[in-house]
Amino acid sequence: MKYLIAFLVVMVFIFIGEWVSTFSKAYIPSIFITAILFIIGFWTILPKDIAVQASFGDEFIAIIVPVLLVHLGTMMGSVAKFQY
Repeated sequence: MKYLIAFLVVMVFIFIGEWVSTFSKAYIPSIFITAILFIIGFWTILPKDIAVQASFGDEFIAIIVPVLLVHLGTMMGSVAKFQY
């Protein structure tokens, strides 16, 4: 369960960065907002190894493989749609 919460925190920070970038029409880069959120999080409540906790363990692989398969199928469907 610990890896899921760490993964969720990382994804929420990335989502907020993307949302701010989209809202500002990319005037403020998403990676800048994400980095600021991580810095504030490290200074306050986040553990220093949250990125390690959220990535590339057996648990992470079990979560991300179905997501990648769905993404691959979606991309193949959209490419096939635009070829004709």
